[in-house]
Amino acid sequence: GLVAAAVIYLLRFGSSDVATAWALLLVPVLWVLALTVVQTYRVEYLGSGSDEYRAIGRAAILVSCAVALSSYVGHLQLPRSLVLPLVPAVLGGSLIVHWLFRRGLVRRRIDGDCLLNTVVVGQADSVAELIREIKSAPQSGMRIIGACVSGLDSTWGHPQAIEGVPIFGPPESALAAVDGLGAEIVAVSSHPD
Repeated sequence: GLVAAAVIYLLRFGSSDVATAWALLLVPVLWVLALTVVQTYRVEYLGSGSDEYRAIGRAAILVSCAVALSSYVGHLQLPRSLVLPLVPAVLGGSLIVHWLFRRGLVRRRIDGDCLLNTVVVGQADSVAELIREIKSAPQSGMRIIGACVSGLDSTWGHPQAIEGVPIFGPPESALAAVDGLGAEIVAVSSHPD
C-alpha cells in the first residue's frame, strides 16, 4: 500500500501539496485496517478457496468509501488523478502479494508444514472417502488427527482406526474430540444422515 501511494505521488510530477502527501500516507494505514476489519487473515481463508481474495475486494470497497467520505467531510481537495488510481493500485498489489504468499504456503503444506489439526465427523463410509480426499490434497492445509464416526456395522468389525486415522468415538463426541485432540478444524463428511 505504501509503495503504491509513493509511486502515484511521485508520478504526480513532484506535487508539493502537503495535504495530498498526508492523505496518500494514510491510505496504507486505512488499507491494513480495512484488511483487518474484513478478516482477510482468518486462518480458514489463508491458502485455499477464494474467500481470501473476496475479503481483499471488500477491503478495497471499504477504503474507497472511507477516502471519499473523509474527502467530502474534511473538505479535502484531493486531486482525482491521485485518488482514482490509488485504490486499484493498492488492490492489485495486495492481490499479487497474497497470491505469492499463497504459493509459498501451498509449498510448505505439501512439505508437511503449516497444517491445521482436523477431526473428521460423519458416517463411516463417507468419512473414509473424505479422509482419502484430504490426504491426497495436502495443499488444503488439513492434518487429520481423529475421526468421529457412525455406521460401523458388523462389516467393519471393531476398528480402532479408519484409513489410518484413530477413531475417537461417535459423531456425538465430536466436541470432546476437538478439545481432547486440540483440533482447529472439524470436517463434516457429506452423508444423508
